Amino acid sequence: MPWAQPRRCRTLLLMSSRQTRFRELLLLTGLCGFFFFFRLSAIGLLGPDEPRYAQVAREMLERGDWVTPILYGHSWLEKPILLYWGEMLSFRLFGVSDWAARLPSAVAATLLACGSFLAVRRIRHAARLDAALMIIASVLLLGFARAASPDMLLTASWSLSLLAWYLWYDANYEPKREDAATALSAGSGKGMRRWLWLFYALNAVAALAKGPVAPALAAMVLIAFCALRRRPGALLRTLDPAGFAIFLAIAAPWYVLVQLRTPEFFNVFFLQHNLARFGSNLYRHPQPFWFYLPVALVAALPWTVWIFHGIADALTGLRNKAISRPGTDETDPPEPGYAFEIFLLTWAMVPIVFFSISHSKLPGYILPSLPALLMLAAVAVHRRDGRGEGPRWLAIASHAAVLAGLSAAACLAPQLAFRRPHSTTALMLAALAATAVFLLTALPLLSRWGWRYLHFVTLLPVVLIVGYILRGLGPALDATQSARPVARLIQQSGTPGSLSVATFGLSRRTAFGLSFYLNHRVDPYEGLEISPAVVELPPSVPSAEHLLVAREGSLASLRLLLAGRRLTLLATYPAQQIELFQVSAMAGSHSGAMPGEDDSGQTLPRQLE
Repeated sequence: MPWAQPRRCRTLLLMSSRQTRFRELLLLTGLCGFFFFFRLSAIGLLGPDEPRYAQVAREMLERGDWVTPILYGHSWLEKPILLYWGEMLSFRLFGVSDWAARLPSAVAATLLACGSFLAVRRIRHAARLDAALMIIASVLLLGFARAASPDMLLTASWSLSLLAWYLWYDANYEPKREDAATALSAGSGKGMRRWLWLFYALNAVAALAKGPVAPALAAMVLIAFCALRRRPGALLRTLDPAGFAIFLAIAAPWYVLVQLRTPEFFNVFFLQHNLARFGSNLYRHPQPFWFYLPVALVAALPWTVWIFHGIADALTGLRNKAISRPGTDETDPPEPGYAFEIFLLTWAMVPIVFFSISHSKLPGYILPSLPALLMLAAVAVHRRDGRGEGPRWLAIASHAAVLAGLSAAACLAPQLAFRRPHSTTALMLAALAATAVFLLTALPLLSRWGWRYLHFVTLLPVVLIVGYILRGLGPALDATQSARPVARLIQQSGTPGSLSVATFGLSRRTAFGLSFYLNHRVDPYEGLEISPAVVELPPSVPSAEHLLVAREGSLASLRLLLAGRRLTLLATYPAQQIELFQVSAMAGSHSGAMPGEDDSGQTLPRQLE
């Protein structure tokens, strides 16, 4: 029947769309599994923060306390609760381990990638897959997705909240496009209030991840965007009573409970770890005002080149104040306007400018800007593809050079990790890899369908680099940067497990790392600065018998510091220039040669192979 033909076409189109979406989500799931979960414990917990956060979650789980963060038996109020809840659930399900501590961040990164795919599918259908792929395979997002820290939880929930708000805004304030792909996925203005409620709910989750900075930054983004688009009504309608109720229902209970249990919470968390961190150099992370501009460019690798295309589009939209462009002829769909690009640029710039003003700067602070920059790049690529424009040769050469440089750096990374001079063979291998990657990237992009090869020619070397780092370089990084092998050295030393552990001449990352892997507090002789200028454990030398992890070459200083006490060298760990001693109790000191020394007083080390 003739009347059934249009219905059949719509049904086939809808089925094709669902099959395509399923294949794309399957691809994203596989890539997220590789980038975020594969060999999650290849490298032990790094720095002071990862093991400290993991130890807080372990102590909370052991005490059965789901409200007050605890470290070494005392309240630890530096960060909100979301990361600790995630780690506690992970520990309960899979046992306490370093990979279980990183699992919440990996899950958050996966939700960010898949959520961005679904949101961009509604806003700019053609850019949906590249937007998600760029988010999955970017340097800083990948690093924090595999780290036990609250930054990825903040970035995922906050970014998805802004995408939810834009879906509400787009349905109510932007002209609708008539292309078939978008018509399948776009909703009408009716019933779109749910996106506004989701915005408030996800912002509440972000406030539980990192604190009041989340709603503050979101408010700045919306105010700036509505001002640029001259939409004061959109801003006023955002102030939804039901949305505020949702926000308070999710975020307020924990803040109220922890304040009631620990009255010092407001002063420690809000005044010291938020206002003082922003307005002073109390936490000793000073950087110049322009610090975040190069950080953002490096963080977006290997997609940095295409971000400039997106910025150019957003500036075009601001300059022309255009809502939409007419098509070149009546049969072509009109080119979409620039509202989304302006929104993404506003979203990206607000955290960068905000934290550039701050007196305390760390690279992870602008992590919430990266999804916007990467989506901006993806949208720009597909805008040019829709126009029939090919990539310019300068952009292609720059992109290929970036990937070639990353490949060469991966080849030389083992020598860098162990601080060894580069051999001629390693340099030749790095040059060969860089040349091959450059050509394999540049040549397909120079073809007529260059844009359509972009994600393939980029992801292929990135997958190889990440796989090599995790399987080949991972053991080297673990050996030189993590406290895990040092803890293993202590456990294999044959000493009683009841002995306490101290450190001398080492950084606090070693103390916190050993504390997690040994599951008891480690006290440096010099004192432990738990949080700069806020909480410190005073310097002290234990009077009881204990194990001492010291910097290599510290024996002369230790003899003076531990005069009259037996000092036995148990083992050495050359990869981190560490020596392990057993120190006798103060009352057990005696003269004569100490075990582990010959008659001349020279140490007789035993190395851990």
